Amino acid sequence: MLFFLVRKYSESKGDKFMEDKKMVRQQIREKLKKLSTEYMQESDEKIQEIILELPEFKRAETVFCYISVGKEVSTEKILEECFRQGKTVGVPLCTEPGIMEVREIKGMEQLENGIYGLLEPKKDTLLIRKKEIQLGIIPCVSADLCGKRLGHGAGYYDRYLSDADFYKVLLCRRKLLWEKIPTDDYDVSMDLVITD
Repeated sequence: MLFFLVRKYSESKGDKFMEDKKMVRQQIREKLKKLSTEYMQESDEKIQEIILELPEFKRAETVFCYISVGKEVSTEKILEECFRQGKTVGVPLCTEPGIMEVREIKGMEQLENGIYGLLEPKKDTLLIRKKEIQLGIIPCVSADLCGKRLGHGAGYYDRYLSDADFYKVLLCRRKLLWEKIPTDDYDVSMDLVITD
């Protein structure tokens, strides 16, 4: 069984080739439609196993993690293990267009339906400040092996992560990786890309 852990490395300064983000998203979505349920379940298992063995995960007392939806890499086991170990768990809450904050939950029962059909923490949950977080587990549409992330285009994560000092881990299925993600100045690179 082969696992891939890809640490961020610096990319060539001379490489000026950039692809259009919209085109990449479209092609990735076409690829996503063709992925089998079996493959997605297997990749979910592998990726979550790797996360749970990371030294950064084991050391972290406060973990920021997205709540997976649809065909995103599942975070169910990661969250369950955080609760089991007594870690402080923060999940995203969208507060206005393009803006989110992180709220603490102590169990999945503290989630409710929010915007875009996502599960979000209830409004009475406690705010977690960025400086309290040691590890962030971040979703994507696609990524490359340099730690460049392609999101859905709304900018929630890039805005939130722009001044975040915690260790940022991106989850991406191997079949959805892209050779070189086009980026802008405001795009935030990840510290680690985990794939199956």
